[in-house]
Amino acid sequence: MVEGGEKKPVVANGKPKIWFDSIEAAMRDLAEGKFLLVVDNEDRENEGDLVIAAEKVTTEKMAFMKSARVKFSGLICVPATSERLDQLKLPLMVPQNTEKMKTAYTISVDYRHSLQPVGVICELVRDDGSMARRDDCRAFADEHGLKLITIEDIVKYRLEKGLLNI
Repeated sequence: MVEGGEKKPVVANGKPKIWFDSIEAAMRDLAEGKFLLVVDNEDRENEGDLVIAAEKVTTEKMAFMKSARVKFSGLICVPATSERLDQLKLPLMVPQNTEKMKTAYTISVDYRHSLQPVGVICELVRDDGSMARRDDCRAFADEHGLKLITIEDIVKYRLEKGLLNI
């Protein structure tokens, strides 16, 4: 992980792998309305999502998400807390989720750094239509000047700061 802006590769099995940015640096960028690239665990989907705080989205930023520069899966999603979804009366898309990873989608809706707990995300895909993996995500993040972080590091950070109980 990168601390204080210094790039440091992750080492696994004695070999350098791609490096990730610090959660602190990513939170600063998120608060400033910049995109992040977040990858999930390698033993899960091992995919990357382009993420921005919902309240920081502009027409230009939505256009970037949908542009030819960003190959995405076709769905732009708005993750939110269950409380907010209840307030908006947005039920789950299906009552019995049989999707392999149990991703909880609600019906379609059209158009923490003191930010609302709502984001806008889209999954990155490669030119051949397959999902972008960690190496692809690092290259995309470098090309566009984005921070790259992992779900694992977010969980670790939140546990260390007392922001998560599991």
